[in-house]
Amino acid sequence: MFRTTALLLVVCVLTAFATTVALAMAEKKADFEIPAKEMPEPGESGKATLVSDPANLLALELRGAWTLDLEVMGRMYPEAKSFGGKYELTFTENAESQTRILATIEVAMPSLQGDDRGDRFAADFREAVRRIYQCGRLEMVEGDETMTFDYALISWRGNPHLILREGKDDFESAHIMLARDPKGDNDILFMGGDQTKELFAPMKRKK
Repeated sequence: MFRTTALLLVVCVLTAFATTVALAMAEKKADFEIPAKEMPEPGESGKATLVSDPANLLALELRGAWTLDLEVMGRMYPEAKSFGGKYELTFTENAESQTRILATIEVAMPSLQGDDRGDRFAADFREAVRRIYQCGRLEMVEGDETMTFDYALISWRGNPHLILREGKDDFESAHIMLARDPKGDNDILFMGGDQTKELFAPMKRKK
Protein backbone atom coordinates (compact mmCIF):
# COMPACT_ATOMS: atom_id res chain seq x y z
CA MET A 1 0.00 0.00 0.00
CA PHE A 2 2.77 2.43 0.94
CA ARG A 3 4.74 1.62 -2.20
CA THR A 4 1.62 2.15 -4.35
CA THR A 5 0.89 5.53 -2.72
CA ALA A 6 4.52 6.61 -3.13
CA LEU A 7 4.47 5.59 -6.78
CA LEU A 8 1.28 7.54 -7.40
CA LEU A 9 2.81 10.57 -5.70
CA VAL A 10 5.89 10.38 -7.93
CA VAL A 11 3.69 10.09 -11.04
CA CYS A 12 1.64 13.13 -9.96
CA VAL A 13 4.79 15.19 -9.33
CA LEU A 14 6.29 14.24 -12.69
CA THR A 15 3.01 15.00 -14.47
CA ALA A 16 2.78 18.42 -12.83
CA PHE A 17 6.42 19.15 -13.72
CA ALA A 18 5.90 18.10 -17.34
CA THR A 19 2.79 20.30 -17.59
CA THR A 20 4.70 23.31 -16.18
CA VAL A 21 7.55 22.81 -18.64
CA ALA A 22 5.13 22.40 -21.55
CA LEU A 23 3.29 25.61 -20.63
CA ALA A 24 6.57 27.50 -20.29
CA MET A 25 7.75 26.24 -23.67
CA ALA A 26 4.41 27.15 -25.26
CA GLU A 27 4.64 30.65 -23.81
CA LYS A 28 8.23 31.03 -25.06
CA LYS A 29 7.26 29.75 -28.48
CA ALA A 30 4.40 32.23 -28.65
CA ASP A 31 6.88 35.08 -28.19
CA PHE A 32 8.64 34.07 -31.41
CA GLU A 33 5.57 33.02 -33.38
CA ILE A 34 5.48 34.31 -36.93
CA PRO A 35 2.16 36.05 -37.65
CA ALA A 36 -0.34 33.70 -39.25
CA LYS A 37 -0.55 35.56 -42.53
CA GLU A 38 0.25 34.40 -46.02
CA MET A 39 3.26 35.78 -47.85
CA PRO A 40 2.19 38.88 -49.79
CA GLU A 41 1.61 38.40 -53.49
CA PRO A 42 4.35 39.84 -55.71
CA GLY A 43 3.62 42.74 -58.01
CA GLU A 44 3.61 42.61 -61.78
CA SER A 45 6.83 41.79 -63.58
CA GLY A 46 8.65 45.00 -64.42
CA LYS A 47 6.96 46.89 -61.57
CA ALA A 48 8.58 47.93 -58.29
CA THR A 49 5.98 46.93 -55.72
CA LEU A 50 5.90 47.82 -52.03
CA VAL A 51 4.31 45.05 -49.95
CA SER A 52 3.39 44.72 -46.28
CA ASP A 53 4.58 41.58 -44.49
CA PRO A 54 4.45 41.48 -40.65
CA ALA A 55 6.72 38.41 -40.71
CA ASN A 56 9.61 40.41 -42.18
CA LEU A 57 11.69 41.18 -39.08
CA LEU A 58 13.90 43.77 -40.75
CA ALA A 59 10.94 45.79 -41.97
CA LEU A 60 9.48 45.50 -38.48
CA GLU A 61 12.57 46.74 -36.64
CA LEU A 62 14.69 48.75 -39.09
CA ARG A 63 13.37 52.26 -38.55
CA GLY A 64 15.06 54.43 -35.96
CA ALA A 65 18.56 55.64 -35.13
CA TRP A 66 21.54 53.28 -34.88
CA THR A 67 25.11 53.83 -33.77
CA LEU A 68 28.22 51.67 -33.94
CA ASP A 69 28.33 48.99 -31.22
CA LEU A 70 31.98 49.08 -30.17
CA GLU A 71 31.62 46.17 -27.72
CA VAL A 72 30.30 43.79 -30.39
CA MET A 73 32.77 45.24 -32.90
CA GLY A 74 35.65 44.34 -30.60
CA ARG A 75 34.43 40.74 -30.31
CA MET A 76 33.92 40.38 -34.05
CA TYR A 77 37.25 41.93 -35.04
CA PRO A 78 39.63 41.55 -32.05
CA GLU A 79 42.69 42.09 -34.27
CA ALA A 80 41.61 45.62 -35.19
CA LYS A 81 43.38 48.37 -33.25
CA SER A 82 40.73 51.01 -33.83
CA PHE A 83 37.35 51.30 -35.51
CA GLY A 84 37.54 54.75 -37.03
CA GLY A 85 35.31 57.65 -36.08
CA LYS A 86 31.61 58.27 -35.78
CA TYR A 87 29.24 56.02 -37.73
CA GLU A 88 25.46 56.37 -37.38
CA LEU A 89 22.42 55.36 -39.43
CA THR A 90 18.89 56.75 -39.17
CA PHE A 91 16.05 55.09 -41.09
CA THR A 92 12.79 57.07 -41.32
CA GLU A 93 9.47 56.80 -43.11
CA ASN A 94 9.32 59.37 -45.89
CA ALA A 95 6.66 59.52 -48.59
CA GLU A 96 8.81 61.50 -51.04
CA SER A 97 11.72 59.08 -50.69
CA GLN A 98 9.36 56.16 -51.22
CA THR A 99 7.89 57.66 -54.38
CA ARG A 100 11.32 58.55 -55.78
CA ILE A 101 12.98 55.20 -55.27
CA LEU A 102 10.06 53.15 -56.58
CA ALA A 103 9.92 55.30 -59.71
CA THR A 104 13.69 55.24 -60.19
CA ILE A 105 13.86 51.44 -59.86
CA GLU A 106 11.20 51.03 -62.55
CA VAL A 107 12.99 53.45 -64.89
CA ALA A 108 16.31 51.65 -64.32
CA MET A 109 15.03 48.12 -64.99
CA PRO A 110 15.02 48.22 -68.82
CA SER A 111 18.61 49.51 -68.86
CA LEU A 112 19.76 46.39 -66.95
CA GLN A 113 18.99 44.24 -69.97
CA GLY A 114 22.32 43.75 -71.70
CA ASP A 115 24.20 44.73 -68.53
CA ASP A 116 27.73 43.29 -68.39
CA ARG A 117 26.60 41.10 -65.48
CA GLY A 118 24.34 39.23 -67.89
CA ASP A 119 20.65 38.93 -68.65
CA ARG A 120 20.23 36.61 -65.68
CA PHE A 121 21.11 39.49 -63.36
CA ALA A 122 18.45 41.70 -64.95
CA ALA A 123 15.83 38.95 -64.64
CA ASP A 124 16.72 38.29 -61.00
CA PHE A 125 16.51 42.00 -60.20
CA ARG A 126 13.10 42.33 -61.86
CA GLU A 127 11.90 39.41 -59.75
CA ALA A 128 13.37 40.77 -56.49
CA VAL A 129 11.68 44.18 -56.74
CA ARG A 130 8.25 42.61 -57.16
CA ARG A 131 8.34 42.43 -53.34
CA ILE A 132 9.88 45.50 -51.71
CA TYR A 133 9.40 45.21 -47.95
CA GLN A 134 10.09 48.80 -46.94
CA CYS A 135 11.04 52.17 -48.42
CA GLY A 136 12.13 55.37 -46.76
CA ARG A 137 14.95 57.79 -46.09
CA LEU A 138 18.38 56.86 -44.73
CA GLU A 139 20.69 59.42 -43.15
CA MET A 140 24.25 58.12 -42.81
CA VAL A 141 26.81 59.93 -40.65
CA GLU A 142 30.39 58.82 -41.21
CA GLY A 143 32.95 60.93 -39.39
CA ASP A 144 32.23 64.56 -40.26
CA GLU A 145 30.27 63.68 -43.40
CA THR A 146 26.48 63.27 -43.58
CA MET A 147 24.86 61.58 -46.57
CA THR A 148 21.20 60.97 -47.33
CA PHE A 149 19.68 58.21 -49.43
CA ASP A 150 16.30 56.94 -50.51
CA TYR A 151 16.25 53.24 -49.68
CA ALA A 152 14.32 50.10 -50.56
CA LEU A 153 14.54 46.82 -48.66
CA ILE A 154 14.47 43.68 -50.80
CA SER A 155 15.53 40.04 -50.65
CA TRP A 156 18.44 39.45 -53.02
CA ARG A 157 19.66 35.89 -53.60
CA GLY A 158 18.26 34.90 -50.21
CA ASN A 159 19.84 37.82 -48.32
CA PRO A 160 18.22 41.00 -46.97
CA HIS A 161 19.51 43.83 -49.14
CA LEU A 162 19.19 47.61 -49.35
CA ILE A 163 18.96 49.50 -52.63
CA LEU A 164 20.26 53.03 -51.99
CA ARG A 165 19.59 56.04 -54.22
CA GLU A 166 21.72 59.11 -53.54
CA GLY A 167 21.17 61.02 -56.78
CA LYS A 168 19.09 60.73 -59.92
CA ASP A 169 21.22 57.97 -61.45
CA ASP A 170 23.49 57.18 -58.52
CA PHE A 171 22.66 53.74 -57.06
CA GLU A 172 24.45 51.80 -54.36
CA SER A 173 23.46 48.71 -52.42
CA ALA A 174 24.32 46.99 -49.16
CA HIS A 175 23.77 43.69 -47.41
CA ILE A 176 21.97 44.12 -44.10
CA MET A 177 21.00 41.72 -41.32
CA LEU A 178 19.40 41.86 -37.89
CA ALA A 179 19.65 39.98 -34.59
CA ARG A 180 16.34 40.84 -32.97
CA ASP A 181 15.60 41.28 -29.28
CA PRO A 182 11.96 40.10 -29.07
CA LYS A 183 11.35 41.67 -25.66
CA GLY A 184 13.20 44.99 -25.80
CA ASP A 185 15.38 47.38 -27.78
CA ASN A 186 18.67 45.49 -27.61
CA ASP A 187 18.56 44.58 -31.30
CA ILE A 188 21.80 44.41 -33.26
CA LEU A 189 21.81 45.62 -36.86
CA PHE A 190 24.62 44.43 -39.14
CA MET A 191 25.39 46.78 -42.03
CA GLY A 192 27.58 45.43 -44.81
CA GLY A 193 28.63 46.43 -48.31
CA ASP A 194 27.41 45.35 -51.70
CA GLN A 195 29.84 42.41 -51.84
CA THR A 196 29.49 39.32 -49.64
CA LYS A 197 33.20 39.44 -48.78
CA GLU A 198 32.91 42.88 -47.15
CA LEU A 199 32.85 43.24 -43.37
CA PHE A 200 29.68 43.95 -41.42
CA ALA A 201 29.48 46.83 -38.94
CA PRO A 202 27.39 45.94 -35.84
CA MET A 203 24.98 48.71 -34.82
CA LYS A 204 22.94 49.22 -31.66
CA ARG A 205 19.97 51.49 -31.15
CA LYS A 206 20.96 55.05 -30.35
CA LYS A 207 19.51 56.08 -26.99
